[in-house]
Amino acid sequence: MGWDGVKNVISKAAPLLGAALGGPAGGAIGGAIASVLGVENSPDAIEAELRSNPDALLKLKGLEADLERARIETRGQ
Repeated sequence: MGWDGVKNVISKAAPLLGAALGGPAGGAIGGAIASVLGVENSPDAIEAELRSNPDALLKLKGLEADLERARIETRGQ
């Protein structure tokens, strides 16, 4: 599975992250996803973690919520 496949899996649980992964900030988002999951920044490593760890998608939902909260806070300043 390449980045497109990972994006599709992530989009089901965290649609904003999935969309961002496919956009111009995809490299940074991929790095943040890998960091949260504690794996190498590669589609294979992220995919393996998503398949083997049932909590991985919950971690990504949390990351998405944190990024959205930061975006809202930044807009309000």
